[in-house]
Amino acid sequence: METIGDRLKAERLRLGLTQEEMAGVAKVARSAQANYEKGERSPDTQYLALACGAGVDIGFVITGVRTGIPNKLFDARTLAFCEKFQRADEVDRQFVERFLNLLDRNN
Repeated sequence: METIGDRLKAERLRLGLTQEEMAGVAKVARSAQANYEKGERSPDTQYLALACGAGVDIGFVITGVRTGIPNKLFDARTLAFCEKFQRADEVDRQFVERFLNLLDRNN
């Protein structure tokens, strides 16, 4: 029988993420990600919520039953960009916003 760790790894691979990338999305160390996949530790709800935002079918991870509902809101690259934007100071955020507005006007 598949374990939560097996299903978590399957979801990570389905999304085309490395352990390092998945760990970054879910804000854990790569070693924690490896431990989850090996079944040595269980992910907490914060991890699962962040993983869900990256497209992981957490219903499947927990129960083994696919929900059939695509939940990939953002790819890993977009999530990484958003995280960097959140950490930026106000001046840098305004710069990025002006740049994106300029792109909008040109399209």
